[in-house]
Amino acid sequence: MNTNATIKDVARLAGVSTATVSLVVNQKEGVKPETRERVLAAVRQMNYTPNASARQLIDRKSHTIGLVVTDVMNPFFGAIVSAIHQCVQARGYQLSIGLSNDSVVAERSCVKRFQEERVEGIIVIPSVQRDSSLDYYSSLNTPFVFMTTYYEQIPADCVMCNLYEGSYLMTKYFLEHGRKKIYFIGGEPEAVFTKLRLRGYIDAHRQCGAEFSSSWIYNIFPDSDYADRRTNYAKMNISSHFSGGFSVVGRMLDDMPDAIETINDEVALGILSGLKARGVRVPEDVWLAGYDDTQYVSMLETPLTTIRQPVYDMAEKTVSVLLDRIRDPDAPMRIHYIDPILKLRNTSR
Repeated sequence: MNTNATIKDVARLAGVSTATVSLVVNQKEGVKPETRERVLAAVRQMNYTPNASARQLIDRKSHTIGLVVTDVMNPFFGAIVSAIHQCVQARGYQLSIGLSNDSVVAERSCVKRFQEERVEGIIVIPSVQRDSSLDYYSSLNTPFVFMTTYYEQIPADCVMCNLYEGSYLMTKYFLEHGRKKIYFIGGEPEAVFTKLRLRGYIDAHRQCGAEFSSSWIYNIFPDSDYADRRTNYAKMNISSHFSGGFSVVGRMLDDMPDAIETINDEVALGILSGLKARGVRVPEDVWLAGYDDTQYVSMLETPLTTIRQPVYDMAEKTVSVLLDRIRDPDAPMRIHYIDPILKLRNTSR
């Protein structure tokens, strides 16, 4: 990787003129889609970064995109930050990052800071903890787009994996391979991502003509009231996801399923550990699936079956949608879904 690449290096690798490279990195019209993609690929390969400071002096734009992320220590969101950075950089922008810790209050502070920095657009990964009003989005003049999920009451562009389809595919696979009693281990019940995944789980049962019970649907914080759940989810990290999965096994012992699907990979690994500690074999006794396909789950002693959210595809589309919104603020808003990928490994066969 050449960290001192010039625009001439990129042009030579892409087989185009320096003028064409300039058009692409400055988001100008007049370049064929296939040529644009070739140039962007060369930009990524060469790690080429235009001189943002010089460009800012010339056109008085910040050439900066803001990203509000919930938790960079979570492997899934860490991968998103890395992918967004690559995609933003490939288009000649800088990335400014704000950490919300899954709190709307902190999220609002990040958005306010980005406005003060005069970023050109903002990518927001929404928070679970609704500890403040979301009204500030209605008066936000800076173009923004939600990623991975959305707030139901806020009209906005969103790019996300088709969470419904992911849960539907996993449940259908379990049912078609003889699993009849499938538990769903969910997250915050009122969160969009939980609603979508649960709907996929239920619809798969119905369309396969399989019975299911509401008692098969678990929450990893079952004994707290709604306010406490919001606080708990906002404070959750990798270890608490794992411990939440481990502890939920204790509530299943009197009525063990033959398959379990979970809200994310960390909860699934906690369940895997809890099952093994109680002498329950995976997959001989119980099949198990996570969600996200974080990079380490395929390297475990028992590689985890999961649903992959295509992080780079999501990042590429998110940046593209945001730049389109910057160019055309009045265009219709929509949700853009990225197809999930079923990854079958040792915990389900």
